[in-house]
Amino acid sequence: MSIEKPNIGTIEVIGWKNREVEELFLDEINNSLKSLRTILPSFPKSIKVHFGEGTFSDGVGVTGCANTHDEMTVRINEDFADKASQKLEIKPLVFHEGYHMVDKFTYADGKFSGIEAAIAEGKAVVFEMRYANSTPHYANWQDEQEKIQGWYETLKNITADQYFEESGETWQKWAFWDDETHEASKVYKVGTWIIDQVLEARSLDIVELCGMPPQQILKWFKEIRCAE
Repeated sequence: MSIEKPNIGTIEVIGWKNREVEELFLDEINNSLKSLRTILPSFPKSIKVHFGEGTFSDGVGVTGCANTHDEMTVRINEDFADKASQKLEIKPLVFHEGYHMVDKFTYADGKFSGIEAAIAEGKAVVFEMRYANSTPHYANWQDEQEKIQGWYETLKNITADQYFEESGETWQKWAFWDDETHEASKVYKVGTWIIDQVLEARSLDIVELCGMPPQQILKWFKEIRCAE
C-alpha cells in the first residue's frame, strides 16, 4: 500500500484508518517512543505503526496491541471529545505495548497459556504504571482479593491452545468482560497481583523482568506463596 509521507521520526506508518484524526497523535507517539528507548535500550530504533479499527469502553481514548517485535497497532477513538486528555493516554499505551514487544509477547510469538498471558500483561501494566505514570483501573486487583486466588488457580490450568482458541472467546472473557460471571479484566488483575508481589519480595525493578521467562517468575511467585 502506498501512503504519502509515511515516515514520522522513528515511525513508519503502514496504514491509516482516519488519517486526518490520527496524524494529530503522531508527535505524542514519537515522543513516547523516544522516552521508552531510554528505559528499554533494546527497543527497535524504528517501528511500524498501523492505525486500526477498534471498539472502546466508556472513557477510553486509545487502545492498541503489539503485532511483532517492530510493529504496533494503535486505535484512536474518534468520538472522544477531550483531545488533550486523549493525547495523555498515548504514553501509557506506547509503554505497555512497547514492553510487550521487547518482552516477546506479541502476536508473532505464537500462543501463550493463561498464566503466561497473565504474567506478561502484569509486567506491561506495572511498567506503564512505574514509568508512564498511569493508573489503569482495569488492573486494580486490590478490590478483588476475595476472588483473585481462584482466578489464578483457573488460569494455571488453561493451556495455550485453550486460551488462544480460534474463536477468541476464552482470552476475550479473561482480558475484557466475562458475560457469565460479570467480571472484568481478570487476566490483567491476576498478572499485576503476581508481579507486584515478585518485585517486592525480590527487590527488583520491572525493567529487570523484561525478557525473563514466565516460568521463572511463576517459580518465584510460588515460593512467596509457600512462605506465607
